[in-house]
Amino acid sequence: MYAAGVNVVQEVAPAVQTPSVWGTISTEGFSVMEDFITLAQTARRLADHFERQAGKRPAITAAKVKVLVEMGLLTNHNQDADRPLVSAREVDALADNTVYLTSYDHLDAPVFRVSMIHQRENPVYSAIDGQLLREYSGFDYSNESELSELEQRGGYEGVWSVSDENADYLVDEGAYLIATSKGYVAPGNIRKISSWEPIEASARKYFHTDPIGEDDVLAGMPGQGWWIDVPPGRESDIDYDPNLADEEPVTSEAGLAELPLDELIRLKRQQIAELNELIALKNAEGES
Repeated sequence: MYAAGVNVVQEVAPAVQTPSVWGTISTEGFSVMEDFITLAQTARRLADHFERQAGKRPAITAAKVKVLVEMGLLTNHNQDADRPLVSAREVDALADNTVYLTSYDHLDAPVFRVSMIHQRENPVYSAIDGQLLREYSGFDYSNESELSELEQRGGYEGVWSVSDENADYLVDEGAYLIATSKGYVAPGNIRKISSWEPIEASARKYFHTDPIGEDDVLAGMPGQGWWIDVPPGRESDIDYDPNLADEEPVTSEAGLAELPLDELIRLKRQQIAELNELIALKNAEGES
């Protein structure tokens, strides 16, 4: 039944194009039978998996899954229609190799989270010596362009809107740079910030990074990815800072009045982000 997925039977080894009510479905790479599921079903399947794994349900929506398909993390097998279909087997394999990171409380360094979208040509040059820092922004999980690891890394090492003071702070603290797409973090896309430099014609920063060590708490198993909760809004931000984690929350009007304006703004953004996360979670539950 289509409500549970679309079953496609392949009786011969070569790839075929199978007509369906959804469009033309490619069965290349599948030997006997494959369940194809919609974006909403994929979102629910991933959320169910991570809830069983971590005891907390992430806010995964069909819109987020659509971005992951567009970025090559999951394959669209319905090329001729507006409604993508993905392989349930591929979704399960992704989930089995991904750990839901529900908290940063065990980390001893700040987390600078950057959010990536599809890969595109977008060269950036150093304001110091004019050298090309990167040719592409964003990320392609399928790496159809066959970029080197260094070229791919340039898509998330820069460039980001952050003040000089915060950039220096991230370097001094050895902060993590976590590059995510709608919550998914690929193996190798967690690194340590080592330095930064300005770029031409912009106040944005390009970060240079080092790989994390094998004994790092975020090293994980070989080939393992992560799933994280991404606050709505900013494309990049310091999502966690252990130096602030032990501070008492300010709730009284007198206490709020003593805070500087930038701290009040930060607290308000945090409240809005928490509210938006709850709204996204409710919307995700409604899609199921």
